[in-house]
Amino acid sequence: MPIQGLTQVRRLPRLGKIKMGVKVKAKTRDDREIEIPQKTDHFVVPPEVEKIYGKEPKVLDILIPVEDEEKWAPQYYKLYSRTQGLVCKGDGCNAQRLFDTATGERAHKTTTEIVRRDYDCAGRKCPDYLAKDACKEVMTLMFILYKVPGMGIWQIDTSSINSIININSCADYIRAVFGKVSWIPLQLTIEPKEVQNPESGKRQTVYVLNIRNNLVLLDMVEATKKFQAQLPENTRLLLPAADDTAVEAEELVEDGQEPDSDPEPEPTMETHESGQKQTESDIMFDSLVSATVEKSKVDADWVKNTIFNLRQNGCEEVTANKLADRWKNKYSVKESLEGLNFKQSLAMLLPTDAEDFCKWLQELEDKYPAKASTVTTQISTNVESEKETKSNIPANAGDLCTWAYRHGKTYNMTWVCRQLKVNQPEQIKDIAKAYADIKEFTGWTD
Repeated sequence: MPIQGLTQVRRLPRLGKIKMGVKVKAKTRDDREIEIPQKTDHFVVPPEVEKIYGKEPKVLDILIPVEDEEKWAPQYYKLYSRTQGLVCKGDGCNAQRLFDTATGERAHKTTTEIVRRDYDCAGRKCPDYLAKDACKEVMTLMFILYKVPGMGIWQIDTSSINSIININSCADYIRAVFGKVSWIPLQLTIEPKEVQNPESGKRQTVYVLNIRNNLVLLDMVEATKKFQAQLPENTRLLLPAADDTAVEAEELVEDGQEPDSDPEPEPTMETHESGQKQTESDIMFDSLVSATVEKSKVDADWVKNTIFNLRQNGCEEVTANKLADRWKNKYSVKESLEGLNFKQSLAMLLPTDAEDFCKWLQELEDKYPAKASTVTTQISTNVESEKETKSNIPANAGDLCTWAYRHGKTYNMTWVCRQLKVNQPEQIKDIAKAYADIKEFTGWTD
């Protein structure tokens, strides 16, 4: 008999790393010879990859092995040290940092005893980020090179903001068409892009990552089925943890490039990096993506807040299991929703099904109205907050998130949790105090 949760697990080893730069020799002012990183217009690959794609490839055929972006494309602020490796890793709110146990300061090259502790991450406002060659945004991309011998995962690291935006955007486009991103034959490309240097203000060419495809849509569907058929049913793949203990300078050689004034990258380019014109299959893919995106106007944050409110009000029709059943039986979605967020789950629906789902939620809202507030805690210190009546205070955490969201799409559930330093809305115990705190540091009057 199989062991549930264990027998079905398959772990993929890491086979190696691919880089976007090299080390070259240079001389200092006092005539010392040193090595410095230099960007390249191609991938720097190991011998086994070179045998398939040549010495300076600009396109790699890849498969993304899992849906969870935290596993195949984790993205964090990271601070490295030559002696200590990864010193700090954060998301703009919370971080894990190495400290010198003797001094209590950040671990440095002479530190002998260290301890890893929680730390408030200030993101781009952190002094370590503002310092030259220090903290950076880093994406670690994990993928399968299915034309290269060997069974396992390849890794590439980038701190290019343009590359990070491109990869995230391309993944969303693919999900809009297929409802998923894993086990679809894709191409990882390195392409030139003109950007404005944030220091000099001059235009310059950098080389950024993109995800492309070169197949007709129907061929992509058939190829996807072929790859998926090779996996045993109900198999769960485990990827190796991102190797971020030591990242060489040439791996992050394109650091510091700011996105253009319009940061949203185009889904395609008129010409690819190789100079070839866009193929008919590319145009078909792009037009289908555009049509899907235009038709689907479902607000994932509204859905998330509504479902949370309904659960708070005792509605059992929106539990995770009931929603999975609705996806499968009513909307004929065969893929599992396990590990997907609301945005990813909604992307699996046809536009008409997404609209039907939203109408159903609105009907449930009428059926399960919000419960009256039972908050009795007074709002302290702030003069304006003391004038608030209980009717102004959100009834529960879901209503609190909905109230914040009315001030703009930026102020969604994730934003509320970050401001209150909790992981989930359920962890907000004192709604009145949370409401007062948010109003105080935002300046909102309603």
